[in-house]
Amino acid sequence: DNGAPVVREGLALTLDFPEWKALRTQLRLDASYVQTHTDDKSDAFYYNTGWSHPSLPDRSYPYVGIYPNGGGSNLMISGRETQNLDANLTAITRIPEVRMVITCRLEASLLRRSLNLPTDRKEVLYPTAYLDEEGVRHPFTAEDRERPEFSGLVIRPSNDYMFLQDGYGAYASANLSVTKEIGDHVSLSFFANNFTNARPTVYSKATGVGAIFTPAFYYGLTCRIKL
Repeated sequence: DNGAPVVREGLALTLDFPEWKALRTQLRLDASYVQTHTDDKSDAFYYNTGWSHPSLPDRSYPYVGIYPNGGGSNLMISGRETQNLDANLTAITRIPEVRMVITCRLEASLLRRSLNLPTDRKEVLYPTAYLDEEGVRHPFTAEDRERPEFSGLVIRPSNDYMFLQDGYGAYASANLSVTKEIGDHVSLSFFANNFTNARPTVYSKATGVGAIFTPAFYYGLTCRIKL
């Protein structure tokens, strides 16, 4: 079964600035904006083993609900919209006399937005159809909404922020790399990622819960040998 179709649109930009000869440094700016949209209204069959028979004791629930959400993990959500804007600024310094290249890169997330799309615009979700104990499909009518034996098929949101606009504020980290060539076949590279150890807490716009997305500072050394 193929997944829901995803519509992805975006724009990418790269700017290479002339070298600053006094410092032997060149700047590069690259940025990208991506917007995605997915919404699947195909049938999803859902059976909850925790429900019991509405009238017979010690019997399983007799109905399978059919909902137009494409089989997502949450029946009330049929799709999702996201927007991401990222930008990076890189400074590259070349020192040919000592065969060394120094690179400093600032990586920034400027925009993060997401929005869950509802299966139905109503506050609660009713199935479009159901299967009985014989596996026969029946349409779920307006009258069925009032019948107590079908109350288990009515789905309600699990929280108050399910369909609120979500996202996070901007955050950034800086990475440093120094590469030294030794002869024609060996190069050593020292790297320090997030060397300022910038780890800001950003907060969900829907829930207010804080999160840290930048990695902790770490460094290392690599050796490359050309044969």
